[in-house]
Amino acid sequence: MTKITIHDVAREASVSIGTVYRAVNNSGRISEKTRQRVLDTVSRLGYKPNTVARGLALRTKFTIAVFLPQQPDFFWHDIIRGVNQAASELSEYGVRLLTVYHSDRSDPSRSSLEILKSETVDAIVLAIVSLADGRELLKFASDHAIPVAVVNEDTATRDRLFFYGPDNHLAGRMAAELMMKFCLPNSQCCIISTPGTYGESTLSYRHDGFLDYFSKQNHSMTILEPFTCSIEESPKLVQQLLAQRPEIDGFYFDQSSTLIRCAALFANCDHHPVVIGHEFCSDLEPFLLDGSISALLVQDKVCQGYEPVKLIYQYLMLGESPAQTQLFSNIHIMIQSNMAYLKTTNRQSGCLTVTQPSAPVRQSSDQAAQQ
Repeated sequence: MTKITIHDVAREASVSIGTVYRAVNNSGRISEKTRQRVLDTVSRLGYKPNTVARGLALRTKFTIAVFLPQQPDFFWHDIIRGVNQAASELSEYGVRLLTVYHSDRSDPSRSSLEILKSETVDAIVLAIVSLADGRELLKFASDHAIPVAVVNEDTATRDRLFFYGPDNHLAGRMAAELMMKFCLPNSQCCIISTPGTYGESTLSYRHDGFLDYFSKQNHSMTILEPFTCSIEESPKLVQQLLAQRPEIDGFYFDQSSTLIRCAALFANCDHHPVVIGHEFCSDLEPFLLDGSISALLVQDKVCQGYEPVKLIYQYLMLGESPAQTQLFSNIHIMIQSNMAYLKTTNRQSGCLTVTQPSAPVRQSSDQAAQQ
């Protein structure tokens, strides 16, 4: 008789070989229903695990699918760089990374889900930002017991093994603290928001954190209601505020795309309000240098590509889940004096920050549609 292998069991049970490994060894995160299905298949096929052979088979056959956007390039380029670094380190163990860019893809006729179905995948690392078929992809992974690591923005339903990315509630609190430190007493500040252009939970958590910090401080600063507009309309709005509301001493931009379009307006205005924003790119460099922008909150992006790939591989090999299901990467404060350091420092290992969730689960209609 032909010897039954772990691959035969995985194919027959419609799961990954990593799931077979966890079921047979009673380790790692796996539902009881899936475990029992695998064990029934093992019994029916007469599979006899061999520890050494199984380890070698697993070590040389892992495929990790990575689904990421590419735009804006200044942001996702660094996350992709982290993924490539992890891929290079794991290649000597026979690990294959299948990278799919779900925005600006060369073959838009095939969805991310169709690509996933055409491959034999043991684990998934994905960003739900701009992922149109994310909900179907996550369901497919759940149905086939494929572990998923989510990066940059978490899923509202938490249907993943773990999340790795920024704590946006904390980022909002940091922005508020900077605003208080830069502004004089009795100042007025406002939020310039562009809803619908990025993950709703990202912006909501930033806003909540920003307002939460002020609500718990004994301060004289007045926080105005957020001014909302599209990215395209934002320069006109900011120009009107600078001309008609000179009493506004602070502007908080909840995302980088809007600030990129408006930064030059602050360089040319008569008074110089405090300006706080998110992320760094070359377009913002001159305005940070001349003081038009007071500070930027910059994510550790390379880590968001590197760490999830290494952690999901560790889970496949050893069945060890991360200590927390939410792993938060660092958020750096970039000001004029440390810009040169932060924009050139390659932070991709040893930067793991593990904390408890800082804000409740929130789901919007846009995010539900994405997922």
